[in-house]
Amino acid sequence: MEDNERRREQQIEDLRKENEQKVCDVEASYRRQQESLRDTSRKGIEKEGDVFSQIWTGVKGAAKVVVETVKKCSIM
Repeated sequence: MEDNERRREQQIEDLRKENEQKVCDVEASYRRQQESLRDTSRKGIEKEGDVFSQIWTGVKGAAKVVVETVKKCSIM
């Protein structure tokens, strides 16, 4: 009886640690994507050109982040 309880508690603890690691991985991925989006936005703003090209660059960057996030979520 006690052995089963210990084993169950160990499984729960292992799952908790695994979930914490997944959360950390997702947070790190989110930060990288946000940095990438900021870099893309900066590049678009730094380009000389009309306002529409700057807006288009920002939209493309945002779309890229959304697509990558959806792909990663579907893998998990």
